[in-house]
Amino acid sequence: VTNNREWMVYNVACARWEVSQAMEMLSKIALPRDITNEKLQSFKDFAVADSDKLKIEPSKILFELLHQAAWNNETLSNPAVGFSDIDSYAYITPDILHEYIHT
Repeated sequence: VTNNREWMVYNVACARWEVSQAMEMLSKIALPRDITNEKLQSFKDFAVADSDKLKIEPSKILFELLHQAAWNNETLSNPAVGFSDIDSYAYITPDILHEYIHT
């Protein structure tokens, strides 16, 4: 597994005749099927708490601010938690996430 704050790459080595099994395993890891309202609310609570921590300790977002300034607000990636609109989380539902994941 290789990752950063925005992406995660899974890699599996298998024999040619095991590709179907490997794809099934990777899809179970990468495509969550059990997004419930409770799990989603837990994430939302975590994101809000994380955003609140950034307000108290802004040094944790210093790299983001430097990157934003260097690229004149034209960054190559999505902003980290704390830069996003927390109010918009109210509109995210499990159905919306499932639709997004499967597009």
